[in-house]
Amino acid sequence: MGVIILLFFTGIILLALELIVPGLVLGIAGFLAMLAGVVVAFSEFGSSGGWLAALGAGLFLVAVIYAEFAWLPNSRLAKIFSMGTTLPGSSQPAVAVPSEVVGADAIAETTLAP
Repeated sequence: MGVIILLFFTGIILLALELIVPGLVLGIAGFLAMLAGVVVAFSEFGSSGGWLAALGAGLFLVAVIYAEFAWLPNSRLAKIFSMGTTLPGSSQPAVAVPSEVVGADAIAETTLAP
């Protein structure tokens, strides 16, 4: 029983850290820890205990996904980690107009090889 609770709490902590640290690695590790807890529950308590643990883990995952997409973007925590404003401008230089560059002379910076 202690191993199951330890795996579930480890999964919960890793999923909570996934909300703050992006990258999906902690989220996958948290999901796998909770899945391991369900597997151990099946092996120790049989079918009824395993399904009860799976139901609990599933409900918790639904709650975490809801929190991540519905509550978190509007929370105070999100305001700490996000900019809140959009920077004007483009990240790419302007595209050259073909009439200005077709037939123009230039000096190559590197060796041109066919």
